[in-house]
Amino acid sequence: MDPLRRRLPIALTEWKFVINSAIAKYNTEKGRPSLNAVAWKNLGGVPHQPDHIQCGFYVMRFMRDIIHDQDHSFVTNWDRRNKLVYTQHDLDVLRNEWAKFIISKYL
Repeated sequence: MDPLRRRLPIALTEWKFVINSAIAKYNTEKGRPSLNAVAWKNLGGVPHQPDHIQCGFYVMRFMRDIIHDQDHSFVTNWDRRNKLVYTQHDLDVLRNEWAKFIISKYL
């Protein structure tokens, strides 16, 4: 995921290695057989953030969308480049959920 739309092939390779290693370690610890390698797909249409300040909220919102997506439509929604940008409302929903969680967990 690259919400600033930079192309960082070295960083991408490093992240793939980290994720693949984590999956392999998890499977080993759970006693699962080695599965085929992860099939990586570049989703070039991830929402574009308008600045360099809100990246954490964009990443969290993107992760939230994937987790709540029951039919895996995020693959087709973000497969191609588009002009999708999260609205202020989208980010505020995330901020409110995050704040409620922190308050309920730690206060």
